[in-house]
Amino acid sequence: MSQLINAQGVSTKPSGPAAALDVVSRTAVASMPSAAPQEARVITGELKPGEATPRHSRRFPVIVYVVVGVFSLEPAHVAMVGRNTSDMITRLVMTYVSEPAVPFADLAA
Repeated sequence: MSQLINAQGVSTKPSGPAAALDVVSRTAVASMPSAAPQEARVITGELKPGEATPRHSRRFPVIVYVVVGVFSLEPAHVAMVGRNTSDMITRLVMTYVSEPAVPFADLAA
């Protein structure tokens, strides 16, 4: 069962519809966009066994949920390559918040 953390950092027991929700990931981030407006994007992707993304970086954090398979990746502001290190197809759902004109990724040398 999920737990909620109140403003004082104390765990509380959820009730009502919140009791049925499970927190999949919780990460503190320091570089979310601050300009208005912002755009939230939910993107799906698929990598075949051994396949990798181009070397790239991100201006803001991305949340990657691995639906099936294995995926390795590094944090924002770092040139990285994401890889499927398994012998099966990896399916991903990614969430990214940025100003509307900011690309999802910047190719890196």
